[in-house]
Amino acid sequence: MDFRHNMPRGFTLTELQVALVISAIMILAVAAISQISSRAYSKLRQESEVYADLGFAMKMMRNRVRESSLVSVDESPADPVWVGHEVLRVDNGAFGMYRPVDGAAAEFVYVPNIADTSKRETLLQFGADFDTGLFDFKAENGVVTIYEINGNKDGVPFVLPEVTIKRRTS
Repeated sequence: MDFRHNMPRGFTLTELQVALVISAIMILAVAAISQISSRAYSKLRQESEVYADLGFAMKMMRNRVRESSLVSVDESPADPVWVGHEVLRVDNGAFGMYRPVDGAAAEFVYVPNIADTSKRETLLQFGADFDTGLFDFKAENGVVTIYEINGNKDGVPFVLPEVTIKRRTS
């Protein structure tokens, strides 16, 4: 099949082939850049969701501690649903790592009434593979210190530096 009769004057078949090759390379380059940017956006979105969850948990903890009349750390909680070695007691409620009886995943929860753990608010949810000492609390004279929190949630590693929360005294 001869295409020469449809081409403009001065335009050779070799030039057409070169133009097609260059166009194909440009299309492949645009597709590769698009795929790379899509992966980077997805990773950034996952990281921001994890840090947003952490921020929400810390804000809620800060608000509960500031408004409380009593803050303490229970280093050996009697209830077996608490995972790890520490639970932050705030008045009648508590913050800590919790494993529901019906699941293998661990959760960082707030329980408004420590006597009834069935009513709880999940602040962070982890998979079955997690660090039991993830939240390390210290409470002294109405000041709560949460030491550096680092872990892995949904395949995203996170680090939160030391947090200090003071109870309001007035």
